Amino acid sequence: MHRARAHHSTPERPPLRPALQRRANALMNPHTHLAIDYVNTFNEIVMLIEHLPDMPELIHNIKAWEPSSYTDYFSHSPLPDCADVLRAFSKVDDRLRDDFEDIIAELSALADGSVKKVSHCATQPSQCSKICLTRICAQSTKNLRATLQRARQLINPTAANDERSEQERIDTFFR
Repeated sequence: MHRARAHHSTPERPPLRPALQRRANALMNPHTHLAIDYVNTFNEIVMLIEHLPDMPELIHNIKAWEPSSYTDYFSHSPLPDCADVLRAFSKVDDRLRDDFEDIIAELSALADGSVKKVSHCATQPSQCSKICLTRICAQSTKNLRATLQRARQLINPTAANDERSEQERIDTFFR
């Protein structure tokens, strides 16, 4: 895992639009004290890899992608109340924190391996056909999504019982 960079104070921010304020207020699960927004860093690499076979120019973004630690992510996030998220993270139950960090380490290693595989294949078209690249990307995103789902369930276990799709739950923050 990457170490968190020093937290820099941020200048006074203007008031947020109501929808963004609701999202900021909902950053953290009140039971686990973990914030789901963190997994967006991994959603990004999944989407990039998923679209690579049809958009080969994404290879530069894929090669540049690096996992970020939970503390790094929230230390540099533009969302308000990130300091509260970081304080809460220091108080997360030890067992839950260990489980979370284990899943994130697994996810980071899986993402790094996927980046290496698809990068190698995408930059060696004479050795790896588009069909092969498509299969590698599909398998990589399948594995990443499965591990991402485990991370989401750990962060927000009540969402597992929510019948709405993830997109429907996200959309409620912007209404």
